[in-house]
Amino acid sequence: MYFKKKIIIPETSSVGESFISIPASMTAKIILLNALIRTNTTNTRLAKMMNIRPQEVQRLVSLKHPTKIDTIEKALKALGYNLSLSANI
Repeated sequence: MYFKKKIIIPETSSVGESFISIPASMTAKIILLNALIRTNTTNTRLAKMMNIRPQEVQRLVSLKHPTKIDTIEKALKALGYNLSLSANI
């Protein structure tokens, strides 16, 4: 719903609030989708920036389609973002 309406998904909740856990690859994809909205970049424009077909970008931004995190990182770099991961105990 958020992405169809081009609304940014909110950042993680603060400590003490209820939250759900999602896989890192999906989190990275949400970051990418938010970056596309923030930069007002279309899928077609991202495809040109990455030198790939628009159909590949459509799969890249689909939450239902699995995507390697390296590919998401390349897309974020094309938009001027750097992907960083952290682990907590």
